[in-house]
Amino acid sequence: DSDSTSEHLYMLLASGSGWYIVKADLTNGPITRYDVSTQMGSITTPDYKIFTGCLFATEAAKYVCFACNGADKIVYLNITAGTVGVVALDFKPKKIVSHVNRIFVIDDANVLWWSKAGDLTSWYGAIGSDSFVNRDAGYWTIESERYLSEICVLNNNLYIFGLSNIYIFRGYSYSTFSLDMIISNVGIRATHSSRLLTTVNNKAYFISTEYSTTNKAETPLKADIYEFDGSSMPKVISRPVITNGGSVNGVFGGIYNESLNYIVADENFLYVYDRDHANTEDEDTYYYAYDMEQKTWWKFSGFNEKNLTVSDDFRVIYVPTSNRSMCHAVVSNKDTGYTFIFDVMGAASNNVPYLITKAFNTAPSEDGTLTAIILQVKGTKSTKATITISYNLTVDGTTFTTIKQYADYTFTGDVETIEVSVPVACIARSRFYRIKVAISSVEVYLYNIERRFRVIGRSR
Repeated sequence: DSDSTSEHLYMLLASGSGWYIVKADLTNGPITRYDVSTQMGSITTPDYKIFTGCLFATEAAKYVCFACNGADKIVYLNITAGTVGVVALDFKPKKIVSHVNRIFVIDDANVLWWSKAGDLTSWYGAIGSDSFVNRDAGYWTIESERYLSEICVLNNNLYIFGLSNIYIFRGYSYSTFSLDMIISNVGIRATHSSRLLTTVNNKAYFISTEYSTTNKAETPLKADIYEFDGSSMPKVISRPVITNGGSVNGVFGGIYNESLNYIVADENFLYVYDRDHANTEDEDTYYYAYDMEQKTWWKFSGFNEKNLTVSDDFRVIYVPTSNRSMCHAVVSNKDTGYTFIFDVMGAASNNVPYLITKAFNTAPSEDGTLTAIILQVKGTKSTKATITISYNLTVDGTTFTTIKQYADYTFTGDVETIEVSVPVACIARSRFYRIKVAISSVEVYLYNIERRFRVIGRSR
């Protein structure tokens, strides 16, 4: 949230046995804590619960609201008055959003709830009970779903995600509300350790998860990432979708999402990352960034032991600013609870960024002998970097043999081509091999890698 002088970040934090709503002034520095321990009460195993929040504004005041599916309540901070409060509910909220002057909630089953217009404290009574009925507040059971996963607002409509379907909730009042399923066979399986949906520029981006029969739980393993405009079929953006030899989604690169289950966006980039990290020197922390305009994926270094002052395992949450110009990193020490806020999404360290390509040949021959590697790169004009190209003939070995190293390569500022000759003896008739490209000292964009092979006395 922001006002005329400051940008503010609001968080719900646990400290020891207490709960606090924290207001951090990111412009001027002060941090204010509001004790909501009484309002939150006791929540068993909070690490295994889904937490959610939203901003809610009326003509009289502005609020920041938080909820957890481990408690039948919403806690809030009245930003205007600087006071805290709690709303008792007859259900446990999983996700909350602000829409058409109300708070909308999906519970931990298959019901959509909404508050009275302009009043976050007034809700419908228990299902099937006449003890409290407010005609303006209400609920809607989505009987076709076992449980609901996510909720968001696009183009003034409310969208609800089930396990494999997407619904639209239209209207602006009790008498005009309606629900329709608009997308089938695509959905989300929400978990306590994931944030699989984000919205920006009137589009939703989400990770579609699968149920793991091995882990007996929902998992984003190898799951696709989708872009959704609210009306068309969600479009895969995490990899090229090839039809008749051409990419039909405009994406010519991609990512292999093994375990990243958090997603967030600013106005230019979509970020995919992991929340929890072990604080060891060998921990390879990173995040992926998707350029929405160029439809390209990039991999960036995150935080690790070498650039953090915490001594324990840590947790990272990326939060976009109110104008979506950038993201802040909220880094918490998992053992002590100490929390740090950074205006960068990672930090420089002694680690050298690198990329490894893999090749497998079912029938190795002279035709498969690598003779050259061609790189298309772009770096800041006049900056210098050390570029090392090396190879390894094993599937997972860690020792690479140098083919060529440029100790002080100077960039022109434009996209340029670097051709590296590979001695025939390096990779000859190999069933599999890996090429490693490492670039140190400066920020460099690698646009393409091309390989050339030996073919009966000539190159191609």
